[in-house]
Amino acid sequence: MQDNIIVSVVIPVFNTSQYLDQCLSSVLNQTYANIEVICVNDASTDNSLEILNAWAQKDHRIVIIDSQINKGQGWARNLAIRKARGQYIGIVDSDDFISMDMYESLIANSSNCTADIVVGNVYAYHSDKNQNIYNFTSEIEDVITIKRSILVNGCRMSTSIIRKSIFSNYNLWYPEGVIYEDNANSAPIFLIANKINICYNSEPFYFYRINNVSTTRSLNNTRCWDRLLTANMFLNHTKRLNLYETYKEEIDYSYWSLYVKNSIIYAIFSFTRYQYGKVKDFIREYNKMSGGLSMIRKNIYYTQDRTLQKYICAVICTFPLMGYLIKGAQRIKNRFK
Repeated sequence: MQDNIIVSVVIPVFNTSQYLDQCLSSVLNQTYANIEVICVNDASTDNSLEILNAWAQKDHRIVIIDSQINKGQGWARNLAIRKARGQYIGIVDSDDFISMDMYESLIANSSNCTADIVVGNVYAYHSDKNQNIYNFTSEIEDVITIKRSILVNGCRMSTSIIRKSIFSNYNLWYPEGVIYEDNANSAPIFLIANKINICYNSEPFYFYRINNVSTTRSLNNTRCWDRLLTANMFLNHTKRLNLYETYKEEIDYSYWSLYVKNSIIYAIFSFTRYQYGKVKDFIREYNKMSGGLSMIRKNIYYTQDRTLQKYICAVICTFPLMGYLIKGAQRIKNRFK
């Protein structure tokens, strides 16, 4: 058994046999060898488990945990993190893949493993010919400014290595039994870290596959309202850990985006029928918790947002019935495509 593990790579697996070989090959052929790979098979009904077992026979660094009951990605990640032996946690989704030098580059930028988090860049991967790059291009020295940027612009934990102790020391585990689980703990983990290093101007290391039939992108999926639960968890974490006042502008804007903006857009465009009743309910709840549109309009990041989504949501927050007109316009547009 390997004793000098620095990075434990966590891979939840559920019915991703189509992509699993590519994922495991990219992780196990890393130029950095001091890793273990913990794969949690979450009751897959395809041949994912057979693929995992075949790889485990070839490479002793793989640890397989096989669950007979599907418990969700949050549960799978938490279980693997608790069993991890490395100083750092790397998180890879089983339908994604990474560059061969990802962990070598992240460790090289860890200041001799003194950084709590090291962040790399990411491709949003539609196909070999359709990729978008999301990265840090300009260097930011001040950790507070880095954290403000991450809150407003986002940053996936899968592009990073995170000190394992952060999850347990600050009770920042993934919520279980919901989707959008990353929304609950990702930002608080970055905010609570003492030292964050970033691999500036590097080639992206992580290939995030855009899968239009995934759980979070399917049509008429009522589980999308889990985003409301995880947004509230995010907000509660920042207050529990005394982070809210320091980053109030950024947290308020991020909460607006997670709770209101994304939910309204989904309610209009990702259901066959506009979800008027649900929209009324969560706008009422947002107004009660955060002061509503009149408060967020004073937010500096909200005023700088020039996206069409923002203006649609501002209209719907004031006149929820307008969602029917926008939905109707979408149907007419689709007919003439």
